[in-house]
Amino acid sequence: KVLDEALRTDFGFSQILWVYSGRRGIHCWIADETARKLNNSGRGAIADYMSVVIGGDNQSKKVLLPGALHPAIERAVEITAGYFDELMIRNQDFLSTPEKR
Repeated sequence: KVLDEALRTDFGFSQILWVYSGRRGIHCWIADETARKLNNSGRGAIADYMSVVIGGDNQSKKVLLPGALHPAIERAVEITAGYFDELMIRNQDFLSTPEKR
């Protein structure tokens, strides 16, 4: 939902298909003409725009949240807030013991 909303709202794409391959995870196919004409650099710029975690094989990964939150991140928080209690606290019980707190 977060990625779909960003692609629609921030980039104006409308013809979006999400596919789960099982072995390789989730893929997003965008059929809008402007998306189909993007080169590797353009597609990479969209991926970078949506990246919150930075790092690589030779770096420790870090969450990058400089200053005020970007509107796309604020929107993502709004979308995911309703799922946090059920998925993280109840289902995964990640605060159940002092070691987990």
